[in-house]
Amino acid sequence: MMNSIIIKRTVVLYFFILIFASVHSQMDSIKQPDAKGSVQELIVKIKGMVCPFCSYSLEKALEALPYIQKVKNIDLQSGKVDLIIKGNTSKSLGEIEKSLDDTIKKATFSFDGIDTIFATGVVKKDDFGFFANVVGSKIYLNDTHKKGDTLSKEKESRMAHFVDESSVIEIIALIHKHPDGSFGVSDLKNMKPAVTE
Repeated sequence: MMNSIIIKRTVVLYFFILIFASVHSQMDSIKQPDAKGSVQELIVKIKGMVCPFCSYSLEKALEALPYIQKVKNIDLQSGKVDLIIKGNTSKSLGEIEKSLDDTIKKATFSFDGIDTIFATGVVKKDDFGFFANVVGSKIYLNDTHKKGDTLSKEKESRMAHFVDESSVIEIIALIHKHPDGSFGVSDLKNMKPAVTE
């Protein structure tokens, strides 16, 4: 009788260990957003495209870049090109911008900068304000890049919470480049905690 109880307890204990190990293993396999951030999509501005042949030759040149997954859309009227970025790229936003400029010039068009970014990054703060650290590039979340810029109390509180939690966030924003190589948000379309898969 005593052996039977010990065996039953051992089986139950073993069963719980298996369940715990299984749940723990599944939790480890859930993909967390990359803490260094990533660029998922860019909309860039290009001058000089006037015909479908222009867009076709530009599409081929851009898709040859190792970090471009695909050219999602080319709008001849607005001169905007929507690019899907490969998830494993380690290039900073500045490096991507330089590479795009070189490639677009070789295709005989003019690169007019990054218009919109879809990215994840960790919110941090320095003397100039809050920024998303996206693959080593700073994207300042306040509207201008001047020391002492202020945010609304609500936005300041939200940003401070992201910094305290070392949160990875998703942003969709119109951006511009600063002389020091950092970027600023002209219009923050969306900002929220990054969703895990």
